[in-house]
Amino acid sequence: MAQRRRPPQRRSSRRPSGPVYVAPVLDPTWKSPYEASSAERDAREGALQRLVVRRVVLVTVISVIAGALLALTTHWSFGLGVVVVGVAYSALSLRARGRQSERQIGLAASLITRFDVGGTPQDRQRLATIAERLAASFGLDGVTCMVVRDDVPNAALLSDRHGFSLVVTSGMMSTFDLIELEGVVAHCMARQRLGYLGLTSAVAATANDESARRAMARECPDFALRADEVGAATIRYPVGLAAALRRCAAARVEAPSYFASEDYARERFVWFDPYVDGYQGVAENRNLATVRAGALEEW
Repeated sequence: MAQRRRPPQRRSSRRPSGPVYVAPVLDPTWKSPYEASSAERDAREGALQRLVVRRVVLVTVISVIAGALLALTTHWSFGLGVVVVGVAYSALSLRARGRQSERQIGLAASLITRFDVGGTPQDRQRLATIAERLAASFGLDGVTCMVVRDDVPNAALLSDRHGFSLVVTSGMMSTFDLIELEGVVAHCMARQRLGYLGLTSAVAATANDESARRAMARECPDFALRADEVGAATIRYPVGLAAALRRCAAARVEAPSYFASEDYARERFVWFDPYVDGYQGVAENRNLATVRAGALEEW
């Protein structure tokens, strides 16, 4: 008996009602723009060293030329003296370069001595809790937290002999909420990840070297803005960091605050807000608190 063929079944035109799984396609070469690369860290850590070398070469060349001119126009001993002085200055500069890390470590101790202990026990515990949580995210060990007495809101992370010192003013602890404080601490720790911490500390340690501070502004024109990006990406809440910057921009700085002193003017680059005193710095300064807050708000 012949078998009857079944008519072909038509495919349904109805789409499946449930969600459709699509396997992700990952690009192994993709890198987040908010992560610090090793090349970026190396570039920052070598910026001040390059400055020292250029200055040594310049002084040596000028002293040799000046010495040759004096030797031709006056007595040869005058020219020789100028050359000797120039070479001696260059040698001392290179020797000082080798002591930079020691001066950077000493900066934390000298800076802290300019303040009295501030804040309440609750403030210090709150800061330690925030720092401990974020230090794990940034891979930092040995972070010592200190609240210092000053009404102007600001903060700084510095290298010390045991790791790092996180210094936060009582004005920041008493007025900033948790999300804002997390943004500030994340920014400070992002500087270490980006390689800015050693550079800014070295510039601050060369207290009488205005050329070093100009070089900092020239070679790292957006160092604070870049640390904002990495810090905000880590805590995943740029609005909190933007609000902290708005508070700093609105702060009033008056004597006898440390932030109205010449000490702060020399050491401004180590602080979360390096221009809290109202100084505008270079033209089109992208490290001003208002500019940084606007960038984070747009993001």
